[in-house]
Amino acid sequence: MRRRADGGRGNPRVPSSVGSTRPSWAGTDERAADADWAGGARQTASAPQADRSDPAERAELTTEERTRDRVAHTLLLERAVTASAISAELGLTPAAVRRHLDALVADGLAEPGETPPTGQRGRPARSYRLTDAGRERFPQNYENLAVAAVRFLGDTAGEEAVSAFARSLAARIEQRVTDSQRTAGSHGRSDDDLVRALADALDADGYATSVRPVGLGAQLCQHHCPVAHVATAFPQLCEAETEVFSRVLGKHVQRLATIAHGDGVCTTHIPGPTPAPPGTTVRADERPSPSSKPRRRTDAAAPARSRHSDPGAEGVRGRQEGKRR
Repeated sequence: MRRRADGGRGNPRVPSSVGSTRPSWAGTDERAADADWAGGARQTASAPQADRSDPAERAELTTEERTRDRVAHTLLLERAVTASAISAELGLTPAAVRRHLDALVADGLAEPGETPPTGQRGRPARSYRLTDAGRERFPQNYENLAVAAVRFLGDTAGEEAVSAFARSLAARIEQRVTDSQRTAGSHGRSDDDLVRALADALDADGYATSVRPVGLGAQLCQHHCPVAHVATAFPQLCEAETEVFSRVLGKHVQRLATIAHGDGVCTTHIPGPTPAPPGTTVRADERPSPSSKPRRRTDAAAPARSRHSDPGAEGVRGRQEGKRR
């Protein structure tokens, strides 16, 4: 590598056409690639995508994505690796490697750092490694692991243990609703508020829940099921969830469809008044006054009382009964 004019101290000068996006740690031996860098070759996932209607454009982007995947896979295999090491490993130019590394960093999939000291003089080379989000982009096997764990539980402890496990998972939803009601205090305890609190609790677990009025009730729709893979093998999860819905709302609910059974949405019917849309208020003149009392009926009841209280009517009734005897 040619020695910089500043003796290796400070940051290299950045071409004005590149701007602040040019890596400050790039050496002067890469200035020959500045024209390519400034000409738009630096592509990140957050940048506007090119028109993919042209087959040539699609092929170019596919090649670009494959190269970026190769760079990410190299980071996966090493705890920390420098751009020069990736360049040598993949046969790419240093400028191309750094372009892909910048894109990975911008997307939160990789992060820069410094390599441990090697005893050599000079500034340590900058290295890169994958973030947790970057590792999540590679194939995972969590669903199969969860199914295997629940199946092992059933085989060793029995089906009741699986049901108890399902109830413990569903109990977290109930606890979340209880906590929200405690925070709301005396407010937010109507049927509508309970349904909304239940939907919020499900949203917190990733169920993408919505509520819609239907007839004299409502439908609770879960558009996503984070445990669908496990629930398909073990319906106890859906059964325990339905039991919690009934217990939280204080009424019998009916599960109409589930994603675990192949339906597009988990749908639960909730009987009762249709929940008012969010933001709906009741006018003050429509609310019953706490001090108001039921009005006493005087139209039909008064004549009946007057007949019973008429002494003459009582005397006639008594004489008629005496003649019958």
